Amino acid sequence: MNSTPQTSIVILLPRDRMILQFRDEHAPSYPLSFANWGGSVEEGETAVEGACRELAEELSLGVDPTELIHISNGVFKGIPRDIFLLQRDVQLSNLRLGEGAGFVCVPRTALKNIPMNDILEDDLKKLDEYFSRL
Repeated sequence: MNSTPQTSIVILLPRDRMILQFRDEHAPSYPLSFANWGGSVEEGETAVEGACRELAEELSLGVDPTELIHISNGVFKGIPRDIFLLQRDVQLSNLRLGEGAGFVCVPRTALKNIPMNDILEDDLKKLDEYFSRL
């Protein structure tokens, strides 16, 4: 079993919209489904450094580590995982997809209408828990 720590990044835009990745058929887990951004933390990286690197690789989105809010850490299906929140306006036309089949921008209220895998469901649950603590 792979126990390499993972990161997941929720990108929340103004007006409660999210940018989700549509994973391609070659994705090592959950192919052809919607997901947040993220992946494995590389050796020598902190979780937040891994999250910043993943956003740069997957979306060509430069993010300073101080912009990411750590909303959860724990273990999901035996794999250590940190979830971060990026809350800022992002110009969709400036994004360049580096991984996956595509991306969508959807209101959080519309998420119930798209097919979700259990990782995305867990991310959204942790996001709701974070906002309930504020």
